[in-house]
Order: sequence, then structure tokens, then C-alpha cells
Amino acid sequence: MAGHSHSANVKWRKDRQAQVRSQGHQRVRKEIELLIRKEGEISEKALILAREQSFPKEKVYKIWEKWKQKKNKIDDNFGKLYQAPFEIILYCEGKDEEKKIETINSLSKELRWKEIDKNNLLYYFRKVNLWELERRSKTVKLEEYLLITLPSEIINDIEQIGISSEQVKIIFTEKETGETIENCLFGDTYCFIKSKKKIWQPLIFQEIVSQEAKEYVQKLKQKLQQNQDSFNFITNIYKN
Repeated sequence: MAGHSHSANVKWRKDRQAQVRSQGHQRVRKEIELLIRKEGEISEKALILAREQSFPKEKVYKIWEKWKQKKNKIDDNFGKLYQAPFEIILYCEGKDEEKKIETINSLSKELRWKEIDKNNLLYYFRKVNLWELERRSKTVKLEEYLLITLPSEIINDIEQIGISSEQVKIIFTEKETGETIENCLFGDTYCFIKSKKKIWQPLIFQEIVSQEAKEYVQKLKQKLQQNQDSFNFITNIYKN
């Protein structure tokens, strides 16, 4: 892709500027999501925040509807929510509770977990899409190519971008965003979608500061790793 045209360069600059501006938009969106999850409704606080930050009211209601749908789906799955020492929140899920409850009870006793009502799960975590994109040609700078290829509104909907020499990992929440990305990259000459999955992501991270907390976290991680084949674990521990 040597020698972009002038129009392509202009589009790239505009998309990059739009991406920077969208950071404030994403911050407000997350604050509104957190208010809705905590209060279980569209509160006056959420509407005032949206109005003050020029966040569309219809998007507030869309966040509310998605939250209700996700909450209903969670009720159909096996999972347990815990609070561990040092304000650590932990969620584990699996397909067969009957065979694994003994292991979970043993871990919770050993590591001093206090069970929290699973209805509170969406106060602490949310599910997002994690896609891994890979380039077909080494002549392509993948981040730049995506900024040129994808519509600016889709770039704005991408909340996180992780870049390596060969791959780009993107995180987004909206189903429609994924559909548009897939349509734009279908049969693409320069890059392709290598993997797609949904992951839990903490809404608020807990930073580990004291030596005692660090030692606890080290033991916790060891135990979770030993049981990762039986359960899917997610915590709110801040990763440096």
C-alpha cells in the first residue's frame, strides 16, 4: 500500500481526530452504564450526566435495554460472585455446578471469599467483544489501514485497541459494530479476522498496593491457574 492518495491521508487524519474525540464519549458512556447497573434503572443522575455531556438520550435508553437483556441471560448460567480480601471482586462460571461446587467451596474457604448475590454481577463486570485482527501482508501498517478502511463511527465505537507488529486486538460492546467490521473486512486483501470471543471485563479495577495484598494476590492467581480448566475466572485486579 505504498503511496496513499491525498484523499486517503485526509480521511486517516479525520478518523484519528474522531478517535481522540471519542475518548470523552466513551468515558461518559461507561459512567452512565455504571449508574444504571448500580441503581437498576435509568435514574435522574444518569439523565443529568447525559444532558451535561451532550450524550444522546436515546443511547441512555439503549444502554438500559441491553443491561436488562444481559441480566436475564445471566440468570440461565452457572456462576458465583465473590468478594475476596483487599476489595477484590471475583466471578467464576462453569457449565456443571453439581460436580464443581465442592471445589468452589474449598477455594472460597481457603482464600476467604464471601459470596455476593449473583444479581449484582453487572455492577462489577460487563461482557465485551474481543476480536483479533491479523494482517495478510507485511507491507501494511494494520492500525493505519483499519483507520482508513473502517467508517469513523465504527472507529469511535471501538473502546480499546491493542497493537503488535502482526496483530491488532479490539474491544467493543455493540453487536452492530461487529457486523459492520465484518462486512468491511470480508474478503479483504490486507487483513482478516483471526478470532472472535466474548469476555468479562471489570467496570472498576482494584489496585493492589500493600505487601500483604500482593502476597495474597500471588496465592490467588496460583489457585485460579490450577483450576482454570474447570472454571472461567475473572477478577477486578488492576494489571500493570
